[in-house]
Amino acid sequence: VFAYGQTSSGKTYTMQGSANYPGIIRDVFDSIFYWRSNLGINSNREFLVRVSYMDIYNEEMNGLLTREFQGNICKYFSHSYTSLYRRGCLLLDSERKLLTVLTILKAWRRY
Repeated sequence: VFAYGQTSSGKTYTMQGSANYPGIIRDVFDSIFYWRSNLGINSNREFLVRVSYMDIYNEEMNGLLTREFQGNICKYFSHSYTSLYRRGCLLLDSERKLLTVLTILKAWRRY
């Protein structure tokens, strides 16, 4: 999920929400973990959720997960027309872990 717009236009609010409005990230993860829980105990499927969280400002991209959550690194990738790289990814196994990470990441944002 990617949000783009002018400074103070509501990107963070749209993505992270508030106490009364969960935001896109929480809505998506609610759906993902609901679907995961309904796969059933007897399922032969492995279900992994890996996330990265980046802050882009003045054409500078900062991977915010690299400060503390370095256990699961995503590999770099590039496209012939554009380049996008990941500095770090985090494996999430519960909605509670997601909420904890989002709280920490809010404090790490620089802009």
